Amino acid sequence: DSDASLGLRRPVEVIAFSDEEGLRFKSTFLGSRAVSGTFLKNGYLQATDSKGYTLASVLETVGLSNSEEDIAKIAMRREDLYGYVEVHIEQGPVLQSLNQPVGVVSAISGQTRMYVQVDGFSGHAGTVPMDQRRDTIAASAEMITRIEDKCNEFPLSRENMLVCTVGEFNVFPGASNVIPGYANFSVDIRCKDDAMRGEVVSLVKRELLEISKRRKVECEIQMKHSAESCQSSPTFTESLRRGILGAHELVGRYEEAREKSRKTGPPDPDPDPGGQGEGESLLWDMNEATVPVIASGAGHDALAMSEVTPIGMLFVR
Repeated sequence: DSDASLGLRRPVEVIAFSDEEGLRFKSTFLGSRAVSGTFLKNGYLQATDSKGYTLASVLETVGLSNSEEDIAKIAMRREDLYGYVEVHIEQGPVLQSLNQPVGVVSAISGQTRMYVQVDGFSGHAGTVPMDQRRDTIAASAEMITRIEDKCNEFPLSRENMLVCTVGEFNVFPGASNVIPGYANFSVDIRCKDDAMRGEVVSLVKRELLEISKRRKVECEIQMKHSAESCQSSPTFTESLRRGILGAHELVGRYEEAREKSRKTGPPDPDPDPGGQGEGESLLWDMNEATVPVIASGAGHDALAMSEVTPIGMLFVR
């Protein structure tokens, strides 16, 4: 009834997903994967954290079901969905550089997450000759630099928003007078073009194994997450773009009415609505040609939902 009273043609449900980032178990979109029905096929119940706890055991510890049957019941049916629209902060500099408050997302980059473990041999910093060392920090440092170089050098990397990041690094034993014998680090590779992303992942693996062989250390590369890129629905993209223009027009009419009232009417009891600063306009500079339509390099729950329904996205500053 409430949907009908608002003039909506379809019912609207609001949902907040858990664990989009997936930092603890190195597996993203856990909540939206369950709702989209793709949680179980990705084997997330067996995913482990840094202390070896599985997701299944943690769910049981906090009083939640880890039953595959119960998890399968969470999934929404494809035939019951018309689409999914997500509003998300941009997490980047594009809207700010354009001086725009909001933009439409045209596509979301695919992403691959890997976990690299490097095994060498610990020794005393003063007694092991340089040519006999199996130093995992030195090997890892070369690997990380090589990842950055290859991503920068890859053809059409800028056009396809290819980015490679090592955001986590650990070393053992971590003492100033000990040659480290073990290290691990994360690798995050994202790209609008899935074929290019696959080529870069394969290239990075080959480069890391070449470095480990030359430096006489062991290298194990674990795949933790992989998600294909997805295009936003053209219908939703255009509707959101029109919605932004409509909001801009509405604010413009409000500004005109406020200015007219200021000149001809009694004093405004609230001269600073929204805390903009007295007399400062709420209107921003925008027209049909300048509505930002940008691709997202960050992953979002919309990626998981795109497997079962068309998606659209808005970025806000």
